[in-house]
Amino acid sequence: MASQVLRFESGDSDSDSNSENETNPRKKRKICEWELHQEFNSKLEAQNFLKEQKEWKYLNQYSTEKEEILKYVCRVSKACSSKSRIILPKDSLKASVEKTIANHDHEPKPFRGISDETKKIIDNLFEIGTTKPTTIKRALQQQNIIIKKTQIANYLASKRRNRGPKIISLGELQAEANKYSQLPHDLDEPYVDNSGLEFEENQKWFGVFLSTKRLLDIALQTQVIHCDATYKLSWEGFPVLVIGVSDKDRHFHPLGISVTASETTRDFEFLFRSMVTSVGHNYSPKILIADAAEAITNAFKTVFGDDFIRVFCWFHLCKNIDSHKSLVKDKNLWAGIKKNMSQLQLAKSVEEFNVAQTLFCQKYKESAKDFIEYFKNEHIAQRCGWYEGLALGYPSTNNGLESTNGWIKKQGTFRECLSMGDLFRFFMQQCKVWSDERNPATPDAKLFIHTPTLTLQMQTNAFQWMTKKPDIKYRTSGDSILHFISASGKPKLKEDDINKFLRMNEKLSWKSFDTYQQSTTRLWKFLVEFDNGVNRSTPGGVVQT
Repeated sequence: MASQVLRFESGDSDSDSNSENETNPRKKRKICEWELHQEFNSKLEAQNFLKEQKEWKYLNQYSTEKEEILKYVCRVSKACSSKSRIILPKDSLKASVEKTIANHDHEPKPFRGISDETKKIIDNLFEIGTTKPTTIKRALQQQNIIIKKTQIANYLASKRRNRGPKIISLGELQAEANKYSQLPHDLDEPYVDNSGLEFEENQKWFGVFLSTKRLLDIALQTQVIHCDATYKLSWEGFPVLVIGVSDKDRHFHPLGISVTASETTRDFEFLFRSMVTSVGHNYSPKILIADAAEAITNAFKTVFGDDFIRVFCWFHLCKNIDSHKSLVKDKNLWAGIKKNMSQLQLAKSVEEFNVAQTLFCQKYKESAKDFIEYFKNEHIAQRCGWYEGLALGYPSTNNGLESTNGWIKKQGTFRECLSMGDLFRFFMQQCKVWSDERNPATPDAKLFIHTPTLTLQMQTNAFQWMTKKPDIKYRTSGDSILHFISASGKPKLKEDDINKFLRMNEKLSWKSFDTYQQSTTRLWKFLVEFDNGVNRSTPGGVVQT
C-alpha cells in the first residue's frame, strides 16, 4: 500500500505570522563593551565596593570555562545601558570589577522624601516649641511648601532617635539629671527639680522630677491635685508620672512630670515630696483626684496627712462597672442599673449620697444580688468618693490628665517608645512648652481661672431661655432669693411641689430610690445672694435638686 502524506496548507496563518514579525521586529541584543574598573583580593571586598556605591542591584550569576561572573544592573532602571560585573577567576581568589563604557541613560529618578531646605525649616519650628505635625504642616503651607503629615511625623521620630547620646544606665541618667539641676532665673526654663538613685542588693530605685518655676507657682492657687501614671513611653518599660491641677473652668494645668522605677507607694511619695520641696512646706492640697490605685492614696497620706478628700475618677469607675456586667444577665435590668447609678453620682452632699446609695442597693438587692454585693464591697465600703457632692466645684474625673497623657503618646512621641536619653530630653522640652503656654505675655495664654467663666454663648442661651417665659417661682430669705424652675418636660410648679421638695431634701426622707429620683429631677433650684444690694452669686450656681 502506498503511504500517504497529508499536507495542511495554511496561507492565512503564514501571512499573519509574517505581518506580526514586520510590526514587532525582534530587538537586537546590545553588545556591552567592558573595561576594568578595580581589582580586589576577595569576592567580599568587590561586593562591598559595589554596595557602597549605591548604584547597582544584583541581577544574576553565570559561569564560563575560566571564571564566575556576577552581573549587576542599574538600581534605577534595569534597561539602563550602564552595568557592572564581578569577575571571579577559577584559578585565583582575587576578584575584579568591570563596568560598561556606556554611561547611565535612564530618566532621572524622581525625588522622594523631604528636601534639606524643608528639613531646616522643620528643625527651626521644632526648636521653638512647634512639635505637632499638624501645626508644622500648616506653617509649611503658609510658605507654599506642600508635604504630607506622615512625612513630618516620620522625620521628627527619626530626629528624636538620633538626637543626643542614648542613656543606657541609671548612672548616666543621674549624670544627665545633675547637669540640669541648678535653679534657673527664667520662669519658663525647665530644670530637674529633684532626682534620686539608690542601689540595694536585689533592687535598684531611681526617680527624676522635671518642671519649671512658672508651672510650680500654679500649685498654690488651688487645693486640688491630679495624679496618674502612664506607660509605653520608654522602651525600658519605666512608668511616667504626671501631676497637675484644674481650675474653676475645669481646665487641666500640668505641674511637672517624673520618671521612676515603678508605680509603687515609694514612687508616688517621691513625686509628692518633690512638690513640697519645690513649692514650699506650706503646700498642702486637700483634694486628690486619681484612679483607684492604692499606691497614690497611701503616698498622699504619708506626705500630706489624713485630712484630705479622695475623689475617685468617675470615668474609671464606669469602666470597672462595665467589666462586671456579666453579673447581670438581663440587658434591660442592666440598662436600668446604669441609669440609676448616673443619677446616684449627682448626689450633692455626703448625707444625700449615703441615703441614696442605701436606697439604690435595696432596689436591686434581689434582682441583681451578685452585682450589688460586688458594688457594695468595691465602690461603697472601700472607694465611695465618686459623686459630685464630695468636692463641689471640682472635676469628678481625671479626664484632663488622661487627655494630656494621650497627647504625649500620640503627638509628642508619635506612639513610639523612646530610650531614657531621648525621653529625658523630650520631657525637658515639653515642660518648657507647657510653661510658655501659661506665660501671660503670650497671645491666648492658658491662664489659671479662679472663678467660672461666663461665656457669651452662655449669656446668649440664658437670654433665649428667658424669652420663652419659663415657669419660675421665687422665695426670699434675708439677703438671698431662691429661684425654683420646673425641669424640662415636667408640669408647672405648684407651692405643694416646692414644699415637698424642700421637706424631703431637708429630712432626706425618700422612701425608695425611685422616689429619690423623681424628687431630684422634678425641678431646678438657683440661689442668688446679695451683699448690700449687689449680686454676689457666681456663674455655675445652678444645681439640679
